[in-house]
Amino acid sequence: MPRIDKDLSEETCPDYRGEVYEDERLLLIGDAERPAMTEDEAVEKLEKMWQIKHQRRVTAWNAQVAAEEEVKRQDMQQTPHPHSDEERKDEQLTSENRQEEPQGYANAGRQRISTIPVNRPAQYAIDKLNAQIYIELDYFTLQGCTMAKNNSSLAGADTLDFVNIASMKAATDIWKDHELTWGEVNQAQHTMIKYMTRAEGNIWSKEIIKSLMSFYMQLDGHSIWQEEYGDEVLVIYQARARREWYDMGIHGEGMNLAIINDGLLINIQQKIVTKKAADSV
Repeated sequence: MPRIDKDLSEETCPDYRGEVYEDERLLLIGDAERPAMTEDEAVEKLEKMWQIKHQRRVTAWNAQVAAEEEVKRQDMQQTPHPHSDEERKDEQLTSENRQEEPQGYANAGRQRISTIPVNRPAQYAIDKLNAQIYIELDYFTLQGCTMAKNNSSLAGADTLDFVNIASMKAATDIWKDHELTWGEVNQAQHTMIKYMTRAEGNIWSKEIIKSLMSFYMQLDGHSIWQEEYGDEVLVIYQARARREWYDMGIHGEGMNLAIINDGLLINIQQKIVTKKAADSV
């Protein structure tokens, strides 16, 4: 998990009725002629989703603080102290000089290198997206992108005839969608959607991309997070839903991923609980 840079306990819930959140409300409301919910209900759902995600982030922040304090404590026990006043003065001067060092070429232009490295998936995965062929999410995780960077047989050419995609070499170490963690799913879906928006010929419509974004947004803030095995339930649900979405698309049938099937979530949860109980016997 990326390092959290500030205390999140003081965060306040955004005003989801504001104009800046209009797109998020519309994602939940859906078709204006056949809305999935009212605007008030969309606002309430967004607030509830924020509260769930906020609590997870605060818990992660507290765990990070505790871990860093433990590391500092261990370092203090292991690091020898200066043996003289001169050594202390040298250390202080070094620290002051470091603070006075120029900060590179920050003012030489308007742009700077991004804080987070850009993840580029294998060309094999990009071409499958461009051909609207199912591809595992793991190709878009940090691990999958790193694997592509280090493996020329996965990188492929910059362009590829869709007819020859099947002959491309698939990665042997790629995990199935249901085998990922929720953190990996969340990481991968952002990269995947970014490359869908860049697909040649705009083959992925804005409606499809919005539906996919809403799908992951709703799952990430779903109340089942607060229940037993919630993260496992969501991972399995998204794997099954996205696979079925692709399969229905092949046969020209429509499916709106943004409509979450709560009954299926509960069914998956019950199966996980039953299996865990059987395994513990």
